[in-house]
Amino acid sequence: MRLSGKTALVTGAGRGIGREIALAYAREGSRVALVARSADELGAVASEIEALGSQALALPGDVTDQDLAANALQRTQVELGPLDILVNNAGVFLERPVLETPLEEFDRVMDVNFRAPLRWMREAARGMIDRGQGLLLSISSQAGRRPYPGQGAYCASKHALMGLVRVLAWELREHGVRVSAISPGGVDTDLLAGAHEYADKSAYMQPEDIAEAAIYLATLPPRAAVDEIVIRRFAADPLP
Repeated sequence: MRLSGKTALVTGAGRGIGREIALAYAREGSRVALVARSADELGAVASEIEALGSQALALPGDVTDQDLAANALQRTQVELGPLDILVNNAGVFLERPVLETPLEEFDRVMDVNFRAPLRWMREAARGMIDRGQGLLLSISSQAGRRPYPGQGAYCASKHALMGLVRVLAWELREHGVRVSAISPGGVDTDLLAGAHEYADKSAYMQPEDIAEAAIYLATLPPRAAVDEIVIRRFAADPLP
């Protein structure tokens, strides 16, 4: 198994992409810490991981809680071992024109999609720097690469996240820490429930498709790095 002996922590692990990444890592032998707001959902994912023969640690909480990152990482190290992989997956989606979006809603989207990953990566990076290795992986979006009308807050948060990822990739390279992102197009998850009601979601990607990319990034040899994986729906237009 390609991740045997490794420890990963996945935020937003109760459902969707986070759940599938956590299970994929466990199938490859990784111990997995799970973070999400729903204790019931985390408990179910933890049970699935344990049934696969891997260790799981459920850490219920809101990723925007200023103390959660430090506490969760400390518990992970004590109970599962030093962290090798952090996956920033927790996110919120908002579809509303900019002029109709209250500033409080902008703040909420930025808190979850940008400030929380910033906090979690800062906390995780310290231990990885000490060990001279590690992977900080963020699940971004095509909205971090191009504008989508009606998604101003979401686009802004994902553009900010990608800027942070790119800077950290430079700053942490000398310490042996890789920083990568996956930028998917439409994925059939609860995050987009109620959005794009006009769209045929039967053509959307599934969470396990993104998990395959997360496995690839986590199993690269130390001499290789991938800054970003862009994944589009097959039916979508190829990148120019």
